[in-house]
Amino acid sequence: MQKKTITRTKVSEKEAVNNGRSVLPTPAGPVTPVMAPAPVAKSVKSVATVKLTPTRDEIARRAYELYLARGKSAGHDVEDWAQAERELRGKEHRNN
Repeated sequence: MQKKTITRTKVSEKEAVNNGRSVLPTPAGPVTPVMAPAPVAKSVKSVATVKLTPTRDEIARRAYELYLARGKSAGHDVEDWAQAERELRGKEHRNN
């Protein structure tokens, strides 16, 4: 397989048009892409309302913390889960 070497010659825009080529000259320095500015949030409240409910993992983590705080007393798993849900959903409502 042969490698092809392509040589670019810089031409002015006028020469490119005059010679019938549709190629414009390459820039001399590095090219920086132009990007549109990022959208700005209208308010902090609108950003905070994205999260609808606590995740299962968050609830499980908080229920486990309650279990540990009780001294690892067995038999209260449903209560711990319900308490964790109430706490986390309460935090969510206070953020909105």
